[in-house]
Amino acid sequence: MFRPSLIRRLARAHLAGGGVHHARDVNPDLRDQAIASMGQGCDHTAGEQLVAVLDDRIHHGPFLGALVTDRRYAWRNMQGQGSVAWADVERIDVLDSLLVEQQHCELVDGTRLRIPPTGVDLTPFFRALAALPTQPLSGQPSTRQRSPSTPPMELAPVSADDPTGARAASAAMYSPDPRHLTLYEWVWHLYSRDGASIFGRDLTARVTLLHRTAAHGRGGPALGDAGGRWLSPLGARDLFHAISIVLGPPQPTGEKGEILQADFDIPESWRRSAALDLDPLQRQALSTAGFGHDIRRIRFAIRDAAPGSTFSVLGHGGGRELGGLELQNPKLLWLIHRALLVVEHQVMVRRVLAGFDTSVGELLAQPIEHLAGQCHVDPAEVLGAGVA
Repeated sequence: MFRPSLIRRLARAHLAGGGVHHARDVNPDLRDQAIASMGQGCDHTAGEQLVAVLDDRIHHGPFLGALVTDRRYAWRNMQGQGSVAWADVERIDVLDSLLVEQQHCELVDGTRLRIPPTGVDLTPFFRALAALPTQPLSGQPSTRQRSPSTPPMELAPVSADDPTGARAASAAMYSPDPRHLTLYEWVWHLYSRDGASIFGRDLTARVTLLHRTAAHGRGGPALGDAGGRWLSPLGARDLFHAISIVLGPPQPTGEKGEILQADFDIPESWRRSAALDLDPLQRQALSTAGFGHDIRRIRFAIRDAAPGSTFSVLGHGGGRELGGLELQNPKLLWLIHRALLVVEHQVMVRRVLAGFDTSVGELLAQPIEHLAGQCHVDPAEVLGAGVA
């Protein structure tokens, strides 16, 4: 097993060259396209952090390459997707070949998982890992041992002096962002009083998820599709409304147990934006690999998962369900993720100011200046929170 801090240090030292984009300076659009194409993002509830994006894509097609986080290595190539958690790795062997140098990991159960090579030279990074003794990870269970009941890292670390956890969370931000810093300050001032701190702690956790999504891309729970593939800081009902703002009126399919489902038609402009700019041979190759289906409708499946919610997005085309959108048209998924984050931010600003007693529709209908005035918040601070 390799500690997260060790992965971050070795990646900075040994991953370099064309196609390598470290998290601190990666273009957000490239990062988010990679996450959509992998079908998995960092588990923001557990503090997983992106380390690097390895870009190996073809022309203007969907992202091909790999993601390195401090918890796992994930890739997508013409043969499909895959990932391996560092917590499951007992050792790494780097094998030489006359044609190509390939890396593979041997997991704790003895299964050998070959990591497909990319156009990026991974050899120095994997050799550096292979040269080190592995260590038990105290308090970090193997992904094969983790269960849905395993508590995540504290998103709102409270104390007697910080009953909402907002001050501690703001000090632990991944990168400076005045919008989120303003939200933490509002939580501190509005919810630190007796009886309100429980709501403040919930809001702190949601702001933390919002911040991590903006800083390291759309997140995903460790257990993947068992609880939804993607993370949102909004509750299920709020997220449903946010999606409706992004994609237009839904066609509800009803609730299925704890899951809220709805279908949305894809606007023609979105379908054109998500079309692949490829020549015929490239289009045929990518179609064989599962890319490029003509998606005309998508289904969201949303579930509350404190402090926010999880969701999956399925594509529909040709009168049938085509499976996860990350497999069929990751560029379209990236466009949805990007637009959704803007609305999530607007909803979170209003939730911090107004709490949870008002429906999201009513909240968004009220001028932000009115909500700020009710809380005695300086209008200039509203601009600082990223609301025009």
